[in-house]
Amino acid sequence: MEFIKNKSRLILKVSYLVFITIWIIFTFININIIRNVSVQTTVESVENTQTENYYILKRYGNKIGIYHNTEDTPFQILEVYVDNLPEYDRNELKTGIKIYTEQALSAIIEDFSN
Repeated sequence: MEFIKNKSRLILKVSYLVFITIWIIFTFININIIRNVSVQTTVESVENTQTENYYILKRYGNKIGIYHNTEDTPFQILEVYVDNLPEYDRNELKTGIKIYTEQALSAIIEDFSN
């Protein structure tokens, strides 16, 4: 009789440990799924923002024009002569340099102005 009680207790303890282990695994999986969905949503949100609002720096005559998105007329022209820039910069300005934030725009304007 004692043997049956001990065996029952052992089965109960093992069952409890299995249950706890399964619960921990599912909790971990759910946390990772929630994290991945949150990160994916954030990335998609940033990508959508970047495709909607951006600036383009490109050659306008012999100076640098700053354009909103895909507009044809620059809203600002920098007093920087493209012919005085390094070849790499001149080539980049031919196709246009996309900039997605005002902070980045300010930094690149400062770089070109110095």
